Amino acid sequence: MKLIILFIAKYILGYLLQDLSFILGIYAFSKEKIKKKAFFISAGVIIPVNILIRMLPISYGINMLISIATILYVNYRLCPAELYTIIQSTLITMFLVLVSEIMCFVSLYIGFGKVRCDEFLKDPFWKAVLYVPFNMALSLYMFYRYRKMVKEYY
Repeated sequence: MKLIILFIAKYILGYLLQDLSFILGIYAFSKEKIKKKAFFISAGVIIPVNILIRMLPISYGINMLISIATILYVNYRLCPAELYTIIQSTLITMFLVLVSEIMCFVSLYIGFGKVRCDEFLKDPFWKAVLYVPFNMALSLYMFYRYRKMVKEYY
């Protein structure tokens, strides 16, 4: 049962939700309306590639840079916005993902203290479960930004 919850929390409510939020954020901040085919192709490429990148035995910063490069390339090929706009929206979205993760860490640190926080973050199960609310909040924010952009520009 713990493995099923870990899979759901880590891959579905973690990576999948965060990557979909990331793609949605790029459309929202580049002020482009989503074309369903391009969005699903982008998600179909970015999500599995990012999951594989995260599984590589390299440091977290390198994983992030490779993920950003992949996201930039795929969205440049599929999103009708200009390259500069895609780069700018990717950086804004990445910043918001980092802020979300920092807020999660700070909340754990304040709520549980340093020792318990370290214990939670070392255990993949608890790390995945405790990050879910912040991924959901990030997704809701990106959805809100996209809806707001569509109402303003379309």
